[in-house]
Amino acid sequence: MNPATVIALLSALIAVESPRTTAQARAAIAREGAYGCLQIRQCCLDDVSRVTGKTVTLKQCGASEGVSLWVCVQYLRYWGAHYRKQTGKEPTPEVLARIWNSGPQGWRRESTEGYWKKVKVVLEKASPSAM
Repeated sequence: MNPATVIALLSALIAVESPRTTAQARAAIAREGAYGCLQIRQCCLDDVSRVTGKTVTLKQCGASEGVSLWVCVQYLRYWGAHYRKQTGKEPTPEVLARIWNSGPQGWRRESTEGYWKKVKVVLEKASPSAM
């Protein structure tokens, strides 16, 4: 995937995931333990820590968009490569968005189709050629 598509995907994920208000952010933390602009959970951090050897905290994700982006890139890089090994195909923005939404096998789950539709709308508004 080319760098422009990666940037567009990350921007779309943030647009879909980001709490719009402080109250929404607090509610996401209380309800799901989800932090920051990409609504990162501990299970994601555990994977990224295992793969990279670096420890990042939920608090760091909540305080820094840059940290959240780094976590997301590492997670999608790892699980995108896993998808490639499983299927023999390059991961598409759809595959990666669905993995981000529901974990390593998210690309297979019907439950992630609605999430992908939201991300796709943002991508198409930003850059129809990215699709």
